[in-house]
Amino acid sequence: MAGRVTGWSEGRSVNTGDMVTRYATVTVQVDLAARIADPSQRDVAYVAVSLGSDPVGPDGAAVGSVPTLGELERAVPTGTRIIAIGNAVPEDEEEQYGSPFEVADYEAGRPAGAPLASFTVQGSLVETTNGCTVSLRAQDEDVSYWTIHAAELAGNEATATTSPGSFQNLVDELESSATG
Repeated sequence: MAGRVTGWSEGRSVNTGDMVTRYATVTVQVDLAARIADPSQRDVAYVAVSLGSDPVGPDGAAVGSVPTLGELERAVPTGTRIIAIGNAVPEDEEEQYGSPFEVADYEAGRPAGAPLASFTVQGSLVETTNGCTVSLRAQDEDVSYWTIHAAELAGNEATATTSPGSFQNLVDELESSATG
C-alpha cells in the first residue's frame, strides 16, 4: 500500500522472558491499496514498527534504551508519504513464533479490532523532502533493484534511492501492478 503518515502511537510490547521488544504503531491514510488482508485497510492501515529490544532486568522491566516515539515522529512526520509492504500480525503471536511469551497491549496504537500489519524488511519506504526514497528498515542498497526497475518502467533517470522522483516511480509501479 502507499499513503501518508497520519500519526504515531505507542504500540505493543513482546516479553520473551529475557528480552522485551517494543513497537510503535504508525497510522497510514491509504491512497493506494494493492493487496490487503482486511477490507478496512483500503482506507486506514496500522503498521507495527519495531523500536528494538532491550534485556529484562532482575525486576522484570526492560533495561536499556531503544528509539523513542518522539524520534520516529521527527524522522517521519505526519504527512510523509510512505510505501508499506508487510504481513498481517496474528492475534495469537505465540502460534506465529512457536514459543510462549507475553504480549502486552496487543491492540495498543489502534482501535479495538483493527488489523495490524508488520513491515517486511524492504517494505517500509518513505519519501524525503526532495522526492528521494529512504527505507526505515533495510539498507538503501537492498531496495536499489526495485528503484532501478521502477525508473526503467517510468522511462526516467531516477535510478537510485537518492534520485529525486525515485519515490514516485515506486508508487507508480505499485499502482500499475494493482490495476494491471
